[in-house]
Amino acid sequence: MPKKIQGVSNRVIAVNELPLRDRDVPEIYADLCANIHSFNGNVVFTVATCRLRLGNPNDGPAERVVSGRLIMPLGAVVDLHRQLGMVLQDITQAETTVPNGAT
Repeated sequence: MPKKIQGVSNRVIAVNELPLRDRDVPEIYADLCANIHSFNGNVVFTVATCRLRLGNPNDGPAERVVSGRLIMPLGAVVDLHRQLGMVLQDITQAETTVPNGAT
């Protein structure tokens, strides 16, 4: 169910119907989700990357460094869950589908 908001004109608008402006925003890479918790009705995702300790590259990853935090209202998290499920289903189907003529 798409989230709806009430604008200043008291007109109800589905959030996914609003124009999407994709401006220059930083891209965040993460190796893992280090923490998920809720606070004041929002869900907070803390993502991190694994880093090598300087001077010890042979020891493997030495620490996890927070890359960023994503804070979303619960309704948006429910929609994210739905969309991730669809993507994972597509990936799974692509991995198990063999094209015609392939052996």
